[in-house]
Amino acid sequence: MKMLLAIVPVVCCFIAIPCLGDQPKESIAGIWRLDQGGGTQVRVVLLGDTPAVPPDVAVDLEEFNASLADVPEELTYIATSRNGRAFGVSHASRQSPEPTGVWVWPNWRDATPVVFEQFSYFGFHSNVHVYLQYEVPGTRGESRVAKITEPDIIYSLPGVIRRHLRILDDGRWVATAMGTGQLITGTLDPQHPNAGADVATTVPVEFDGSIENLAWVRGGEFLVVDIKNGNERDLKVIDAELFDFVDSTNGQMPPSRPSYLDDERFFAYHDDERKVLRILASGQILWEADALEDNDSGAAVSPSGQFALTYWRPDFDTTEAKIRKTHLASPEVSVPTWPQYEVDDEKIIAGRYFWLTWEPE
Repeated sequence: MKMLLAIVPVVCCFIAIPCLGDQPKESIAGIWRLDQGGGTQVRVVLLGDTPAVPPDVAVDLEEFNASLADVPEELTYIATSRNGRAFGVSHASRQSPEPTGVWVWPNWRDATPVVFEQFSYFGFHSNVHVYLQYEVPGTRGESRVAKITEPDIIYSLPGVIRRHLRILDDGRWVATAMGTGQLITGTLDPQHPNAGADVATTVPVEFDGSIENLAWVRGGEFLVVDIKNGNERDLKVIDAELFDFVDSTNGQMPPSRPSYLDDERFFAYHDDERKVLRILASGQILWEADALEDNDSGAAVSPSGQFALTYWRPDFDTTEAKIRKTHLASPEVSVPTWPQYEVDDEKIIAGRYFWLTWEPE
């Protein structure tokens, strides 16, 4: 059996932190294409060598791989939910000649996918919400939102800037409005799936500058808003219920969605250094040191928040990927190891990875 490596984007995020004295029930995972002969290839997901996978999880993984084998070969883009449970596959490009379908498993341990046939591209907004896109080449398509546990309802949010849209598991969302850039918020309503900016609540706060990025923290108690004003960047914390400013600091988020460590921490930049932004129960900002090395980049945090997959360049021509502990991990917790596969007595590892968990819900 010959093995071909697949290129897989790294996508992962967080769940609640377990007791730090225990090894998290999570694994770094990789995906391979196995050539079974006769021109037949099958994609297979493998979990890491450590921690050890319980027998019931191994059975579920085998059933999941059997389901994954039914996905059309041209769908190569992979994404996982922040809690490491949901898994999805789509076309690698937002544009395709015709809808190619998006396959999503709400829980990879239940080998029952949901197929959104009229779309070609997707991503996770939350653990249970995905955005869905289909764009004819040469046109600019609009994205839609679906809850993967209620896939028959497709939400449209007209007038909402989708780059800033952030959705919580309970359906609450925040974004900016087209035309005004005003901060707006609402809740996905299955009775009114096409309600957008025109019926949203305008957050009555004034900013000196434009909104560059957004983040929910502490289960939606607070919003962190990244403001650009000339050459200055500031992070402001807003009480999501009272719509009051709580705290502010010099700093900025990365241009993409935040990489969370847990419900109150994510990576950000302060005084041109990457640090961890923590929002306390009071809404006050606390900067914490980043436990990762200075030359690490592209941190993808494990479901528990205790590990990060990072890339670094020991020299100009080499890029290496490593799993490192974050400052949330205790000394007793061991670092997960890469999944490996042996071909012709030679161990081969995948080129890219993502995180999966078998934590109970």
